[in-house]
Amino acid sequence: MFFKPNVEDENMGLEYKFSCTSPLEKAFEKMLLLRKTERLIESLLESGKIYGPCHLGLGQEAVSVGVIDCLQNEDAVFAGHRGHNAYIAKTNDIFGLLSELGRKASGCSRGYGGSTFLTNKARGFWGTMPILSGPIGAAAGVSFGSKLIGRGQITVVFIGDSLAEQGIFHEVLNFSSLYRLPILFVCENNGYSCNVKINDRQPARSIVDLAEAQKIPAISTDGNNYFEVVKATDRLLEICRSDDGPVFLEAKTFRQSSHTGFVRSKDIGVERDCDEIKYWNARDPIVQFKKVNCFNDLHYWENLEVKLTYKISNFLDRTWKAVESKSEVDPKEFYGKSLSDKVELSSIENIKFRPEVFGNLDKKNHTYLEVLQDAIQEIIQADPKVLIIGQGQSSPWDSGKWVAKFFKEFDGRQIFETPVSEAATTAVGIGLAIYGLRAIVTHPRFDFMLLAMDQIVNQAAKIHFMSGGKIRVPLVVRVQLYRGNGQGAQHSQSLHSMFSHVPGLKVFMPAVPTDVSTLLKIAVYSDDPVLFIDDKWLHDWNNFMPDQTDIDPINPGPRCICEGTDITIVGIGYTT
Repeated sequence: MFFKPNVEDENMGLEYKFSCTSPLEKAFEKMLLLRKTERLIESLLESGKIYGPCHLGLGQEAVSVGVIDCLQNEDAVFAGHRGHNAYIAKTNDIFGLLSELGRKASGCSRGYGGSTFLTNKARGFWGTMPILSGPIGAAAGVSFGSKLIGRGQITVVFIGDSLAEQGIFHEVLNFSSLYRLPILFVCENNGYSCNVKINDRQPARSIVDLAEAQKIPAISTDGNNYFEVVKATDRLLEICRSDDGPVFLEAKTFRQSSHTGFVRSKDIGVERDCDEIKYWNARDPIVQFKKVNCFNDLHYWENLEVKLTYKISNFLDRTWKAVESKSEVDPKEFYGKSLSDKVELSSIENIKFRPEVFGNLDKKNHTYLEVLQDAIQEIIQADPKVLIIGQGQSSPWDSGKWVAKFFKEFDGRQIFETPVSEAATTAVGIGLAIYGLRAIVTHPRFDFMLLAMDQIVNQAAKIHFMSGGKIRVPLVVRVQLYRGNGQGAQHSQSLHSMFSHVPGLKVFMPAVPTDVSTLLKIAVYSDDPVLFIDDKWLHDWNNFMPDQTDIDPINPGPRCICEGTDITIVGIGYTT
């Protein structure tokens, strides 16, 4: 079902107008705007006017403002669950943010994403993602797409220190270094995960060591000092814009709020030390900003803070009143909206029945594999926006067999070998898809693809819904099924039924040679993520070729291939 067009997407003319014109004063004003907005959110949570998880970044304003002040308008920004600061610093869309927190249709994600999924692509903010593993891979995919198209765009992704403990962190850094992606990783190291202090989770070493191990230039800086953040960011972006690949910034900071909610002294599972809080409060980024500028008269900056605080508070009051006047999203409208159900039919028509390829096939003498090979060749040759990434594409005998005839022609242009990193490869495919390309991610085995389950189930299948229909994910995850080949319990599982229960994900499992051609084209030109199961038992089969037009491209459901009078047999894949 399609999302209804939303006439309340604009910010009602309630965009904050900055008073300051000098770069220093404007940076100060931005940090105050971020601080006061989050203080408002904190009070709204406490009063029960908004609810749900809100991960505040009080005390971390210098990182977002410092980094984003160094960017160009066309640069793309991603963030994690603690993304309010980055969202405001990039978009200045406070009405859209507060509307989203209030579950209003006027929200930046139309009320479907809440605090943890904010998006405004028109202003260069591609999305916050609530699971640690979400933004880093999608950002790398957008960066990859930008590099392939040659836009000269930098992608920035804000991540937390906890992500360094997950495998996808290392996978994405390795992928980014391998392909020299124009991406800046910004690690906001605030010393805490949801539950545990960093020294109880990681050995005594700097996070930048992990980036440097992947041959990525990295700097660690004081994340509470705006000027140090700008200095480090400028140095790293100079490298990145010179086409010298990815860069990494660790900004050491401290969140004055708890992991989530409005109780500042407490985290889930850990009572934060009062002395520690006092230590960091003395190094508050706004306090530090004024101290660094003492030569310009501290009294001047304190007076400016009073004036700006008054102005910002009035603005926020007006904005929240405007938000309250808007209608909430009706929960009933959530039903049936996990898929866009949109298929780019014109592109299918452009490549269908091309006589130089498919039209010359003798249907009775061509196998399932040969039809699959010809179908993907048709697609790749006809559409430069279709990309294939995955392991073993250069191999003529395994997962690369389907592109073996034309691999050399498109290697490095539309077909790309990837590291043995199932999660990162799938995440990059998601990023390529939301960037506007049509990505096909290939996995050699169902069993191995389980390493990418988080990306398929939590990211690809949910983004369209969480963005209120603003973002589509035209992604195909092609996986080979090796059951019955004597390869053991960890190389031959058929898990199609498990994935068929995931809202937002389509599952295609072709049964006969012609089906594989038509279904592959429908999958590639669907605006929803599709799991495309390639059963190797069918590869040599050529004994049934129904007409291609038997399948409805919008709803490619079951169809009758043989009529009888006694019983009904339903089959999928090889069982048909």
